[in-house]
Order: sequence, then C-alpha cells, then structure tokens
Amino acid sequence: MSIRLGLERLSKYFLNSNPNKVFPTSILSNTIHVGGTNGKGSICKLIQDIILQDEINNKQKVIKIGKFTSPYTVTPNDSITINNKPISLSEYNKPLAFNYTMNTDEEKLSPFEETTIKAINYFKDNNTYLNIMEVGCGGLQDSTNIIPSEDKVLIIINKISLDHTNLLGDTLKQIAVQKAGIINGTNNKKCQVLINNDNDKEQVIDTIVSKCKDSGINYTIIDTSDSKKLNNHVLSDFIEENYKNNYQYGNIIMALNGIKHLEEIKVINPVDIKSIVKTLENFELLGRLTKINDFPLSNKNNTLPLLIDGSHNNDALENLGKYIDYNFRNSYSDAMIFIISKTNSKNLKWSNIIRKNDIVIITEFRDIEEMKWIRSSSADEIYQELLLEGVSMKNILIEKDINVAISIANINKGLIFNSKKPEYNIVVVGSLYLAGKVFKLYQDKMNRLHKDYIKSI
Repeated sequence: MSIRLGLERLSKYFLNSNPNKVFPTSILSNTIHVGGTNGKGSICKLIQDIILQDEINNKQKVIKIGKFTSPYTVTPNDSITINNKPISLSEYNKPLAFNYTMNTDEEKLSPFEETTIKAINYFKDNNTYLNIMEVGCGGLQDSTNIIPSEDKVLIIINKISLDHTNLLGDTLKQIAVQKAGIINGTNNKKCQVLINNDNDKEQVIDTIVSKCKDSGINYTIIDTSDSKKLNNHVLSDFIEENYKNNYQYGNIIMALNGIKHLEEIKVINPVDIKSIVKTLENFELLGRLTKINDFPLSNKNNTLPLLIDGSHNNDALENLGKYIDYNFRNSYSDAMIFIISKTNSKNLKWSNIIRKNDIVIITEFRDIEEMKWIRSSSADEIYQELLLEGVSMKNILIEKDINVAISIANINKGLIFNSKKPEYNIVVVGSLYLAGKVFKLYQDKMNRLHKDYIKSI
C-alpha cells in the first residue's frame, strides 16, 4: 500500500465512531497545524520546547502538549509524543477501539491514517491542552486535515518546494494549492496563518494569501531573513551569533512568530526571553543536523563522530550544502565523506552538497516498518546519477550494508584527512529513512555495549 491521499476514509471513521452518527464539530481542540515542504518538524518541536521550557523556568504547572510528526525516526511510536515522551509501544500497537466495516481495499484505512487516529485519540484520552500536528504529505487531502478549522489556533506554512510531484503536482503553484488546503474553514478569527516569505511570490505566496482571504482567516507573511524583525535585540543578537549560517534560522523565526500569536490570543502565557534562549541553546531534532560523537565501530574501543541529516529534497540539500561549506570546510576544495541513499521516487541533485574532492559511499536501506512500499534507489542507479553530475569515479564507493558503509567511511577518513580535519567530516544524508536506520544501528550497538559492560562488572 503506497501513500493514499484523501479524507473519505477518515471522515467515515469519525462519522461512524460517533454514537449519533454525525461528524463531530470538534476533533482536537487547540491544534497548531504546520505545513510546507521543509522545516515542519523543527518548527513543531521548537514551539513545543519553548513553551515547556518557559513553564519549567517559571515553576508553573506544566501543560500537556501533544505532538504528531512524520515520518517516525527510529520506531513507529516515536511519531506520537506528549511533552517529548513517546506513546508506549504497547499502547501504540493496540488496535483501534472502533473500526467501521471495510468491504474493499479502497475503504481500508492506510497505515498513516491509522496512526493519525491513534495520535488524536491518545491526545484526547490524556487531556492534552495544546496539540501540534505536522502535515504528512501536501495538506488539502492529508490525514491531519481531518481536524476542522474551528479546532485550529495557528496554521504555519513554511518554505514550499518541488517534492512529491507525483502526488501534489508538477508546479509550485499546484503544490501550493495543496499545501494551502490546511486553511480548511471560514471566518476562524482566533486562528492566524503564518506564511514564510522565502517562497515564490506569484506561485506560492499569492496562492496562500488568496486562500486566506477566501476563508476569512487572518494571515501574516513572515520575513525569515532577518531576526531583527522580532523586535527584541537580546533574542536577535543570540540568533545572529548562534544560528546565522544554520538552516534552522528561518524555522526559528517562524516558530517565534507562532509563539507570539499564541500569546496574543491567550492560549499560552507570555514567554520569557530567557526560556527562548535556553531552548535554542539546547535545541536538537533527531535527524536534522544531528551529531553523534561516539558511533561504535567493530573494535569496541573505537568510535566515530557522524553528522546525520535527513535532507531529502533539493531545497533542503542546497541549504545543508551551504551549512557544511561554512562550518566544516576552509575552502571549496576541502574534502568531506558522504554516506548517501535516497528513496526511489526522489530526483536529487547531489551537487548541492558534494564538492570535487569529496568521497561518496552509496548505500541502501530496506524494510521500513509500517511503510513496506518505501524503497531506496539501487546503489547502481545513484552511482550513475553521480557520474552524470561530474563526480569522479575514483571518489565513489558502493556498500549496500549501512553498518559496513560506516566502517569504510572510517577507513577513508584515516587516509584523506590530516591533523586539521574538521570534527565532523562524515555526513549521512539523502533520506530520513536512512537517518532512522543509522540511529537504530547506534541504539542497538550502545545497548549491546551496555550489556557487555554490565556483564564485566
């Protein structure tokens, strides 16, 4: 079963699970709906972490914040959290309490639809106060859009680029129409739509603005290029110093504008600047510029630092390439080692991140739990793509086993880097599914090492 867009099956589920057999007017109150192509997960976590940090700092009773993001990172249950704690596997694996009669495959809920329902039910059962929902694919026909307009207090539409063109359309305008679909009601005066201005004006911004006007919903176009527009010099100075050449820069500005709106409509108390700074000092989202300092190699005494990023479209790769060039290369000719793969539906421009002296190790991933239709491109296919983009044959290696690919990267690291090598010179990139496989490997290795350590004492 591949990705199936459309709200018909979910509508039928919620209609028939209601004792009165009517579609509920409210499904999940105080919902923040986050769409776009890139940066959705980061914005979701930033908003959540800032609010939680502020409540801890001010010794307030901590509210419950539900967060649903996709795809999952390591295990399916980690996509559903309350205050950063994932739903337990046993709870996640429970069958849905109610399911309508499904006569055909077309009527059956897709895995993502089931997970969306599990998230909604879990949040409601645990009386969450605020709920942050990341769009899975598109927006208009995405499962998360089953939540009615009346439940939404904030809609964020971040940077939009060409992605999932087989499902959403071949042009930015067609994709923008789908993304703007999360603006799904009329005259919701408490809700605000925040639009990232780092978008094509005619095809994207004008399309979203038109949808807002037709729906009678207030909107603001956010300048994500200048933190000074936040009108707080302490916060702006911190962001400029710590995030100016980091692709989270724009995501932070979008999240902070979201916080501002929640304050204005009194969904949350005013947030202290110290809470924001502390959150940004410690912010990390697994799979986005994640640094692992101690990936265990076959020799238990040897470990390897890795930079892992799930960038999986050309816009994200370009931003990552700029980040790597600025932070890890003294010049354009400085070498890095990349371990890469991608899903077979993606058309990636590897020259966005790979420079002429880099070593590239191609690997593959498989067996993505609950998403059996996901396939990595074959290593041979990616090899041909690299050659067409001008990567030297002598700089390309193929190793389909991810664990072995990491060991090969370590060997090459010793051959090409001198004492001035950057701290992180091995980058895993090209797919969130590849990133997830590496995190699972790391988790399993660390668990084994811990067990061996316990046995030895």
